Amino acid sequence: MGQPDEVGAQLLGPLLARKARILSNKAVHLPHVVQMQKQGTTFSHYFVTDSLCCPSRSSIFTGKYPHNTTVFSNGGDAGGYPQFERAGNATQTFAAVLEPAGYQTRMMGKYLNGYVPRRDQKDPGWTGWNVAGEGGYNEFVYELNNDGVVKLYPRNAMPSGR
Repeated sequence: MGQPDEVGAQLLGPLLARKARILSNKAVHLPHVVQMQKQGTTFSHYFVTDSLCCPSRSSIFTGKYPHNTTVFSNGGDAGGYPQFERAGNATQTFAAVLEPAGYQTRMMGKYLNGYVPRRDQKDPGWTGWNVAGEGGYNEFVYELNNDGVVKLYPRNAMPSGR
């Protein structure tokens, strides 16, 4: 190997090529996002209160910083859905404020790590609740709480051809 720049190029070249292939592949699956970008929509100046999932989601739901929600991690004693509940955040979400004022609120998808559909009910303020549990990370094997009715979605529930 030669000069440091050559070494860097030899080491980083394959990594950058791989990243370009990955991004190109993702573009195939996100045609609407790619179209928005071509029309000038980008998110280059965004921020989050915390880079971890649960502290960030807790901030989005409550409008509070992580040191005020006391959700500091995605699990364990200081994180996830159990800590969100223990800290009393469930009654302080935007849904808990909007619903009594007459607004319809619906939570769909993932709520917080540690939420278990067959054990945990919907949180206060949500007029609709379609929330998956931890299994959502296993692609198509997960439980979904649909307004109190829990259904298992096994892998074989996928339509053929996918």
